[in-house]
Amino acid sequence: MHLGRHLVGLAASYDLLPIPIGRAAWMQSLSDGSFQFQPTLTYSVSDNSELMAGAAFHRGTRPEARPPFLPEIKSEFGTYPDYYFAEFKIYF
Repeated sequence: MHLGRHLVGLAASYDLLPIPIGRAAWMQSLSDGSFQFQPTLTYSVSDNSELMAGAAFHRGTRPEARPPFLPEIKSEFGTYPDYYFAEFKIYF
């Protein structure tokens, strides 16, 4: 669920070598110009496990505080923080 009415996105995946896979996703709000970019890298550790690491970067106008203590939302992705993540999966 998103606040914006008009969003467009693009996702791409590329096998860098036989073992690591690079992925990227971009989502743009056409109404306010804010965007989200998510690069990830997946590494196949073995036949039954993989390690994934990535980040999410958000750009847009940040919300402003307005009385009576309610934030005024200025953009779709300006309310999100940037974050980094890692995940280890084992299949059996």
